[in-house]
Amino acid sequence: DGIAWMWKKPLIRFLAILGSGQNLFLAGYPLIVIVLAQKLGVPDAAIGVIFSIGASGGILGALVTGHFRKRFTFGQIIIATSWLWVCLFAAFSIGPSAVRIAGLAFLLFFSNAIENVVQYSYRLALVPDTLQGRVNSNFRMVAFGLQPAGAFLAGVFLERLGPISTIWVFSAWLLGLALF
Repeated sequence: DGIAWMWKKPLIRFLAILGSGQNLFLAGYPLIVIVLAQKLGVPDAAIGVIFSIGASGGILGALVTGHFRKRFTFGQIIIATSWLWVCLFAAFSIGPSAVRIAGLAFLLFFSNAIENVVQYSYRLALVPDTLQGRVNSNFRMVAFGLQPAGAFLAGVFLERLGPISTIWVFSAWLLGLALF
C-alpha cells in the first residue's frame, strides 16, 4: 500500500528519487573529505574537528529552518539547496585547506539540515495518517537505497582519480540532480 500510494503521487515519487541521488553523494562525502584532508597533511584530530564543525552546521540549520520556511516556499528551498550543494561541493577542490574544508562542511550540513526538515515535514503533512509507516518506510528504502553504492564509488574514484577529480565527478552528479 505504501509504495503504491507513493508512486501515484508525483511530488513524493520525485522527492524519493531526488533523495536517492543526493544520498548517493552524501554516502561518499565523509571518505572524500578524509582523503582530501589527509592529502593536505591535516592531522587526524583536526579532521575530527572538521566533521564536528560540519555537524554544528547541521544543528544550527535545523534550528533556523522555521525562519527560512516562513520566507521561502517549499520548492524554493529544495531548488536552492540543490544548487547550493553543487557550488559548495565543487568549492572543496578550489584551493583546499583545513579551514576551507571546515567552513564548507559547516555550510553543506547547514543547508542539508534545512532541506531535510522542510522536505520531511512537507512529506509527512501530505501522507495520510493511516499510511505514514508504510509510505515512509518505502520512501526511505528508495531515498537511502543507493548509499552503499555511493560509498563504493567514492572509494573507487578516490583510488583511481584522486580527491580533486573525485570532487568534480560528484559535483557533476549534484549538478545533474539540480538540473533534474
